Amino acid sequence: MAKYTYQDSTELPVQRDFIQDLQTFLDVTQKVIPLEKSAIETYNDTETRIKSLNKRINELERFEKNIKGYVEKLADDTDSEEIIEFKDAVVDTCSSYTNKWTQYLEEEIKSQKKQCENEIENIESQVYPALDPLFKGGIYGAREKYTGVVDDELRGKLTAELDGLQYESELTYEYELLSVRSIYGQLYIPFWSTSGLIHKENKVKNTDVSDYLLDSFSYNDGYLDAVFKNKKEGNSFRIMYDNNLYHIYCGDYNITEDSTLSNSLDMENIENFVSVLVDFILKNIRSQKLTSLLYVDKDAVKNNKIFDCLKNIAQQYGYIVTECLERGYVKNEITIKIHKSDGNRTEKYANINEIFNQLSSLGSEGIELAEILGIHNQDSGSSSV
Repeated sequence: MAKYTYQDSTELPVQRDFIQDLQTFLDVTQKVIPLEKSAIETYNDTETRIKSLNKRINELERFEKNIKGYVEKLADDTDSEEIIEFKDAVVDTCSSYTNKWTQYLEEEIKSQKKQCENEIENIESQVYPALDPLFKGGIYGAREKYTGVVDDELRGKLTAELDGLQYESELTYEYELLSVRSIYGQLYIPFWSTSGLIHKENKVKNTDVSDYLLDSFSYNDGYLDAVFKNKKEGNSFRIMYDNNLYHIYCGDYNITEDSTLSNSLDMENIENFVSVLVDFILKNIRSQKLTSLLYVDKDAVKNNKIFDCLKNIAQQYGYIVTECLERGYVKNEITIKIHKSDGNRTEKYANINEIFNQLSSLGSEGIELAEILGIHNQDSGSSSV
């Protein structure tokens, strides 16, 4: 497994290829910011058109009211049938004409709204696929939670949060059905069993649970809750780990609170099993698809808050960019070292000018992101990310 360091060989706080992640951030940003701008422009243009149509309706209704009021006033003191009939005809004509044009303008408003909805839905359908590469590896600094359940196959969900940014991804795994044996090997859990032909008595039985199948799990840093079931026998066991405390259940019975059973637990083996299980949950993901993105509890795509999300992510990258520049030997390059398991070392770098140019081409939003990243245009250097 490779180790990632700054150019002065100090380890990166996140053991990942930061240069590749930075490039992914740039690629995604160049796709989604124009999409969000297009959605905002579409919405604003539609609002302007609808406002204009509503103004026409209001003017028409106001004009109708004035005409009717004027005619009614002229006919107030008359008993002439002809004038009263004339007045009624004018009032009816005003109402008919107003209703006809109001209906037409209201239909036009509905049409504008529908057209706007369709255009924005089309834009939104492009946003999630464009964002997906940025979230596949996980966002630096995010608090992540993995959950999974087996229903014919193992499917999972990743939920994460970072300073108001919340996202959810759908996970699929490399394997459909997983036994303890396939994940770890042989494992024994002490259960109470009843034995004896004449005098029944409870005895501790170390039960081989190696063929029990994973039924569900929930994991975040420092916490695990996993259930395994033997569907043939209808038995199950559950392991909960929370801040270095273990709770192991046989069905609903807490083994770790039973002094006799807990003394029979091979805790070293249990701890090893939990470590391997967590490693499996994190490293055997076949696919990951972004399905939800919120900013301060609101849909970031529908509410045009993608740029705010990108600023949060850029803040996390900015810490590493600053360290790279301070610990590097070339002033206009972000450089990392990759120490491979075979002993070979390579360097990867990104040029400050090229990054700034990519971001500034997006306008004020891109320049703001460059500022957050700690990237400023410089005169030297010509290589690219």
